[in-house]
Amino acid sequence: MKKHIILLALLFGAIGMQAQLYITDPNKTIFGIKIGYGEVLTRPETTVVGNEDDFLIYEVSQEDSKSVTSVGMFASRKFGYIWLEGDLLYNRYKNEYKVRSFFGKDDPTIYYDETFHYIDFQVLSGIHANNFRIGVGPVFHILGDYQGGIELQDVYVPRPRTLSFGFSGNVGYDLQLGEVHIKFDVKFESSFRSIGDHIYYGPIQSKFKGTPDMIIFSTSIGI
Repeated sequence: MKKHIILLALLFGAIGMQAQLYITDPNKTIFGIKIGYGEVLTRPETTVVGNEDDFLIYEVSQEDSKSVTSVGMFASRKFGYIWLEGDLLYNRYKNEYKVRSFFGKDDPTIYYDETFHYIDFQVLSGIHANNFRIGVGPVFHILGDYQGGIELQDVYVPRPRTLSFGFSGNVGYDLQLGEVHIKFDVKFESSFRSIGDHIYYGPIQSKFKGTPDMIIFSTSIGI
């Protein structure tokens, strides 16, 4: 048992020494791949849709936001106690809506999905010490594709933004194993748009007010 404890202590000590080499090598830029998984933090929300005579015709509920997945590339560098990173990522998430009609009490409740595909460019910067990092930075979402959406007998008009923005805070931890750099991160992103700012009923924008804020856990491997 003591031998196992000694071996584990030596292993973690070696990992710590390698990780320290990463911190004391400020002139090296690290390139690699990053994968992430997380959740959109919006709460369920309900709005109603009327016609030109102010009669209510639909109740539309944003029921759930599906998991976020992302994959892409990163480049990072440390300058003394300052670190800087740029990410180029493919990001996808889904929303689910429930639509109830007021036309007839026997009309079924219908569920619809919509999927956003984004190309994200993110810049993060902050301070680091003892392998830990903390930082902030802007996020730029470029819409690559939009699929699905709700159907309201030609009333619904989707107008997704081509470009949207957010701002994120990040906490991370770094390791180095030989020439391989491993990074673990938790990111919270506050979005600068509402969950329904792309939803129009004719010329009228939907009343959804929640924002698609995200929390994402990611792992990066670079050299």
